[in-house]
Amino acid sequence: YTMCHELGHGLGLGHSDENFHNVDLGNCMDYTERPQNNMHPDESNFKTLEELYGNVNGRVRVERLEVPDDRRLSDEEDQMMEKEFEKYAAYLFDPIEVSSKKSDSHPDSKGGWRLLRRTDTTEFHERQLGNGYSIRTSVLLA
Repeated sequence: YTMCHELGHGLGLGHSDENFHNVDLGNCMDYTERPQNNMHPDESNFKTLEELYGNVNGRVRVERLEVPDDRRLSDEEDQMMEKEFEKYAAYLFDPIEVSSKKSDSHPDSKGGWRLLRRTDTTEFHERQLGNGYSIRTSVLLA
């Protein structure tokens, strides 16, 4: 259970559920008091990995989720959210170039990343996006 769970995190999976005391979901990303019931990933874990990385055969599985009417965004809200998403998603495609200095601002850092903390094996960096948003990442040192 623990190996499957931690490998899932390493691949980018989050927790399916963080309540130890409810019914087991039957996948290793579920917190549980009964690990024997959650020893392996399930279809939801594989779907999430496919969404993150694609699949081997290059085919895309598209599923449309039904949204209740009271949860639908107006066209104006939808356009606003799309613009916000595009604004911040653009940062995900920028190469991460980090500075090795630790301070609040780095005029000399490339791409706006600053070093938060360093251990023997890892550096932790942050990039301010504005409006209270930031991205944090860790860089494993070879």
